[in-house]
Amino acid sequence: MRDLKISVLVLLSFFALSLQAHANTLPENPSGLPEDLQVLQVYLERQKLQRFYQEGKYDEAIMVAENMVPMAEDISDFALAADTLEDIAKIYQVKGLYDQAWIFYKKVLEIRKLRTGENDPDVAQVLSSMALLYQSQGDDSRAMALNQKAWTIRKRTLGERHPETAISLNNIARLYRIQNKYQEAEQFYGQVLEIWTEHYGPGHLLVAKAMNNLAVVYQDQKRYEEAMDYFGKSLAIQKKIYGENHPAVAVLLNNLANLYKDQGQFESAEKFYRQADSLWTHALGENHPYVAQVRNNLALLYQEQGRLEEAQALYGEALAAAQQSMGEDHPFMQQLLANLASLKALAGPAVKPSRRDVYGGS
Repeated sequence: MRDLKISVLVLLSFFALSLQAHANTLPENPSGLPEDLQVLQVYLERQKLQRFYQEGKYDEAIMVAENMVPMAEDISDFALAADTLEDIAKIYQVKGLYDQAWIFYKKVLEIRKLRTGENDPDVAQVLSSMALLYQSQGDDSRAMALNQKAWTIRKRTLGERHPETAISLNNIARLYRIQNKYQEAEQFYGQVLEIWTEHYGPGHLLVAKAMNNLAVVYQDQKRYEEAMDYFGKSLAIQKKIYGENHPAVAVLLNNLANLYKDQGQFESAEKFYRQADSLWTHALGENHPYVAQVRNNLALLYQEQGRLEEAQALYGEALAAAQQSMGEDHPFMQQLLANLASLKALAGPAVKPSRRDVYGGS
C-alpha cells in the first residue's frame, strides 16, 4: 500500500532572475506597494493558501498560489519566498501534478542552497519534501537517497538526537515499510518514538504520530495485539489534545477500522469507518480527499462481505469527492476506478482492490 499524503501539493515557473540578482538589485514593484506591505500581503495570502489546503479545497488553493507568484517574486524576504514556494509545490503534489511540483521544489532548493549553503537544516527540509514526491511517483530508490542525504545534514548540523533529525528517521522508516522491510522500519520508527518522547514528553502530538506509525508496522506483520496497543495510546493522546470530535482523531479511527478489518472483525471495522466518515464530513465537507478515502475503505469492507450494492454506492460517492478535490487525473482516482472495476467483475477480478491508509502527515 502506497501512502498518499496527507500526505499533501504545485509549481508554476517562479524566479526568472537568480537569487543573486534578487540580492543585489530588487526587481520592479508591479503591485505598487511598499516592500513591507508586500511582505505582509504575501504572508496573509500564504495563510489563505494553507487554509484551503487543510480544507481540501485544492483548486481554490491553486488559484491563490498563481496569484501569489508575482508578489513572492517581488519581495526580498527570501525565507518567506522559499516557504511560500514550498507550500505551492505541496498543493500541486497532492493534486497529482508532479511536473509542476518539481519546478517549485527545485526553485526552493536553489534559493535555500544559495542563502544558507549545501549543509543547512532548511536544505534538508526541502530534500525531504522532494523525497516524498519521488515516493509518490513510485521511485523509492531516489526517495531513499534524498532522505539519507537529509538525514546526514541534520545529524551533522543538529545532532543525532535532535527532533528534526528524527523527521529523517521517520521518512526512512516509511520507505522501509513500503519495501516490506519491517524489521528496519520498526527499528527506525522506534528511534523516532524515543527521540520525540525524550524531547517533547509522552503526551505530545508527535509522540502520538510515532505510535501510530509503529502500530501500522505491527499490523503489517499481523502483530495485532501490539498494533491495537499503540493505536489505542495514540488515540488517547490525540483525544486529550484535540477532543473527541476533531478531524485529526478520525485518522486514528480509520486506522483502527483497518486493523479490525484485517482481523475479520467487520462489525467493529464498519463502526470505526462510519465514525471517521462522520467526523471528516462534518469538519471538512463532503468533497474532502479524506472523505473519499474512508468511503473507499468502507466500500472495500462491504465488497468483502458481499454487500455489493452498498459497496458500489460508496465507490460512487468516493469518486465524486475525489474528482471534486483532486481532479480526474490524480492517481487515487485511478485506484478508485480499479476498485470499482473489481467489484463489477465479480468472478476473479483482474485488479486487486487496495485500501487507502490515512496517516495524517506522518
